[in-house]
Amino acid sequence: MNFLNVKRVKDKPPVIEEERAGDKTEREQFDRIYELAGLPSSGPKFTVPRLAALIQNSKYLRSQAPQTKSTAALVALEASNTTIDEIMEDASHRERSLDTYEGVQQKALEEFEARKSKQNRELQTELEAKIADYNTKIQTNTGDVARARASFVSWQGQKHQEVERLRETVNLCRLSSRTESTLEVTLDLIKSSRSLAQSAGR
Repeated sequence: MNFLNVKRVKDKPPVIEEERAGDKTEREQFDRIYELAGLPSSGPKFTVPRLAALIQNSKYLRSQAPQTKSTAALVALEASNTTIDEIMEDASHRERSLDTYEGVQQKALEEFEARKSKQNRELQTELEAKIADYNTKIQTNTGDVARARASFVSWQGQKHQEVERLRETVNLCRLSSRTESTLEVTLDLIKSSRSLAQSAGR
């Protein structure tokens, strides 16, 4: 069977001549498969699909018993000069064409699935690499914050010492100022006492 027209488009589900199977009716899908296999859909003789359609589309035959349908089918075959052997051979060809098409589509599906699985593995690898990279960046940022906090706490300790140094210096200045004032008062008292003593001696 020739299925060269059955195409498998990269990264897309299996298609027939770039048409998705879902875009066709069920009957059109099978007719297209038979066409690709080189099996006739029309002609002077009956084929299995034509005979089946004749019976199914007949309002009279549709509700009849199988024996009545069988008789009608034989009459139609005789009228078109089609033998039962030809019908059986046609059915055999069509079944093989369906098997062949199924194999082609299954292979296309497996190739499609393999590509997608490969892409998923690559994406998973890329994702894991990015996660590892982001984790490294998160750890780096966390370390930077910890070092910055430690530096700030250290500066706070130095600041506390500096404030204490400033306050101690100011307190010393205040103490010096009070001492100097007391000394001046004492000197004045001494001078005054000496002056009084000299005045009394005269």
